[in-house]
Amino acid sequence: MGLSIPSIKYKTTLIMGKYNQYEQTVRDVFKQHPDWGSDKIAEHIVRGNNLHISASGLARHIRRNNLLQQHSHAHSLKQAKVLLFDIETAPMLSYHFGLWGQNIRMPDVYKEGCILTWSAKWLFGEEIIQEKITPKEVVDRNDERIVRKLWKLLDECDIAIGHNVNKFDKKVANQRFLRYGMPPPSFYETIDTLLHSRKQFKQPSHRLDDICRFLGIDGKVETPKGLWRDAVEGDAEAISLMAQYCDNDVKILEDVYLAMRAYIKPHPNIGLLENPEDGYCCPTCGGHEFKFDGEYRTYVNVYDNLRCTSCGSLQRSRTAKTPKEVRDRLLVSNPK
Repeated sequence: MGLSIPSIKYKTTLIMGKYNQYEQTVRDVFKQHPDWGSDKIAEHIVRGNNLHISASGLARHIRRNNLLQQHSHAHSLKQAKVLLFDIETAPMLSYHFGLWGQNIRMPDVYKEGCILTWSAKWLFGEEIIQEKITPKEVVDRNDERIVRKLWKLLDECDIAIGHNVNKFDKKVANQRFLRYGMPPPSFYETIDTLLHSRKQFKQPSHRLDDICRFLGIDGKVETPKGLWRDAVEGDAEAISLMAQYCDNDVKILEDVYLAMRAYIKPHPNIGLLENPEDGYCCPTCGGHEFKFDGEYRTYVNVYDNLRCTSCGSLQRSRTAKTPKEVRDRLLVSNPK
């Protein structure tokens, strides 16, 4: 059963207080095992002390509060701008005569859709950036004010993360930019957690709320019946509740992204954005500490496989180990 909207702040405070008491234990374990990441430390503490708390929740607390100062490079990116965002929209309103199998023409649409509210946060940041439409703006379907502010964030970011961001959030944003004669934002890459969940995991459901339930993360907020209808009719309280709902979606999106981050392939190369001056840089999290983990093989080359000790992702070196004279003698199967 999900949380009601008024209880979000209380629940968040309760959760953070629950994990705060283990901060010294985290530091003590890390001193004994400096090569351990947050997930391994959290699991060790929970299992070793038979605690009735979520290991994944403790791991998130460790990352968010940067308790492992030696690993801070992996969790406080210096240059890369990684944005998590979510959009809630109002539906189109139209004249139609039936409920099923309707073919509605654009001349029958008397109110276009628009953005009701959007929320965003920078990865590992504390502040939720939010804009919501006013009652008058929603009645007039005029979302230009909040659309222009969303454009500035997307123009600033290097990577944008969302659940179904490729097919929904990015396209909705672009459509509204076009509506108001705005140019495209500067180039940014996207990470679609829905796409990567479907690609990597055999989950019974890939909805954000269901993934949270599977991971033991507090999921989406329950909304009152008729909230969307009240919001699009200009009810100020409904719009505010919608904005809180959107805020929570961004918070749990960050947790889901961090949980599956090591499985995202290919991940946009953080190393290009961080521009490391010495040593390897993890393309997934920006960390600099690795251990060898076997070999990565293509059809004609063998590479060293490296595992990041901060985020657990795997990547290969760029220099092949296969001698040229061996590659020249290799044959490759026909693709068809």
